[in-house]
Amino acid sequence: CSLRLHVSADCYSGYTSMSAPKAIVYITFNAPPLHFDPRRIWVALRENKSKRLSAGTVDNIVANYGDLAVSLGIRHLLMRTAIQELNVALKDLVALAGDPSKFRKPRGADCHVASGPKIESARNRVLLFTDSVLFEFRSYLDLLAEFVHGILDGIGKAPAPAPTLPSGAKLSLRKGTKLRTNDFLLYLLERLNLGSDPYKVLNLSRNSVTHYASPYCQLEVFETNPLRAEVVILLKRRSGASAAKPDGTLRLSELQGVVNCVRELATHAQAHLIGEIEAP
Repeated sequence: CSLRLHVSADCYSGYTSMSAPKAIVYITFNAPPLHFDPRRIWVALRENKSKRLSAGTVDNIVANYGDLAVSLGIRHLLMRTAIQELNVALKDLVALAGDPSKFRKPRGADCHVASGPKIESARNRVLLFTDSVLFEFRSYLDLLAEFVHGILDGIGKAPAPAPTLPSGAKLSLRKGTKLRTNDFLLYLLERLNLGSDPYKVLNLSRNSVTHYASPYCQLEVFETNPLRAEVVILLKRRSGASAAKPDGTLRLSELQGVVNCVRELATHAQAHLIGEIEAP
């Protein structure tokens, strides 16, 4: 089959790379309330100008990390949109495939098998928006790590480059001049007394879903009236019509823990930065 992007002929007919537009419409960006709001960091920095930090230091930090602050705001919106779209896709898939009595159960199998264009389209949307959620949330955390570390470094309070966690795990925060965001996020979670398990689920699932996920989902139906079901994405290839093993799956209910973790980390990181800026 061929992939084709369908665009309006009225918009694009006769367009060439040399054509000059008659007008340009710029779509603006207005940041909503954010769990981690860089504007609060700028306020704290500017209020500290006459205290511990020089005006030059503050101006350099704002200049160096202003674009990254905007990227954090945009990524927040993309995370929210990805979650909204995934919720719609999940609702559609459960509505189409949530009644096991409608689907055949092959001889010797321990599960029913659902197929058809509508169900497969709904499944594809679940896979697509699951991938979007995992990608957007992990990308947001990379940006957050760069921003938080950059501000701490700018005010002279960056952590040691090779800290050791209370668990005994040794981290390396830099590879040359580049920040190792994974290690810094683990450090930050520990520093802020937040659990790292949901973050590790995000990391593992993002890599598996993005690079290795099979096209299969299974719907675990617990009640039919009212319908209560769990969508599970298979991270490993399955054989035959048998239920997947738990260690080869991503239960989409686990994503709520990821969402909570990112929200808490963003909120606590903002408070931590402001506290470090205001401290003597």
